[in-house]
Amino acid sequence: MTVVRDTGAAYLAVAIDHGESFDGFLLEWKVDPAARTMVKRGIIAACLELPPGTLQGLVVGNDLSFALPSIVEDARGAGVEVWVGLPDQVVQGSFDAARTTSPTFPVCAGLWHAHACGAVGVKTGFSLARHARWIDAGRWLEPAFEMAGEYGLQLVAEPYFSVQDTGTERENFLEELSHHEAVRFTKLDVHEPHDWGPVYKNGKSPWLARSEGLQFAPFRRSVTESLQYGCRGAMVGGAVWGVSGYPPLSVAYVRELQRRLKDLSDLVSQRSPTPTR
Repeated sequence: MTVVRDTGAAYLAVAIDHGESFDGFLLEWKVDPAARTMVKRGIIAACLELPPGTLQGLVVGNDLSFALPSIVEDARGAGVEVWVGLPDQVVQGSFDAARTTSPTFPVCAGLWHAHACGAVGVKTGFSLARHARWIDAGRWLEPAFEMAGEYGLQLVAEPYFSVQDTGTERENFLEELSHHEAVRFTKLDVHEPHDWGPVYKNGKSPWLARSEGLQFAPFRRSVTESLQYGCRGAMVGGAVWGVSGYPPLSVAYVRELQRRLKDLSDLVSQRSPTPTR
């Protein structure tokens, strides 16, 4: 696997690694949960039918691990990278009851799986336990940085900041991540881009927007505002594939899914490339 260096170009990826949120849409669509992986495979196929250059990445979760080699092969043919999406983790601090001492599972295990299947790397989301600090999260990730470097892989780091985290704390952690070549992007919230966008820009880490429960229209507005704060694009989930009103994988559903992705692709490609490293 050849490591792709950050060029400052726009980046759009679809995250199909979601668990509970996807199951919620299955319920809305009145689809048997047993069809979960089939529907996900169909959504992936529809995404890969887009014109070349529309989509740069695809995030695939553990429930599709059995199909990852074939998904990577299909995506490669469409010029799209594949990331392994890992379950979100809670990083423990020194005084928390349960201690997280190593990212051996799931992050390092996920990197090994990505390496074996030809994926570009992993996307890992994490939050802090009650007594943890962001410096603990940095230490927790160090073995993953080392392993990623050894195998020529990369990470998308997705910190879930809380309302208690100050701008300085967020900025310092993002700047720390920016010093690790293994971190290709960070994936951050865009619920209040006017408040946190300047902080994320000052963090100097190339970042992508996550939809995190937003519907498409408000997500698009937030991405539009975030582009002025160094946002490179989006790694988006339910805001694009959570289409209501149509049976999943129907002609109308696929048309709307692809319309949303084309719209976002046009939006983020308007930004000027500004490489940071």
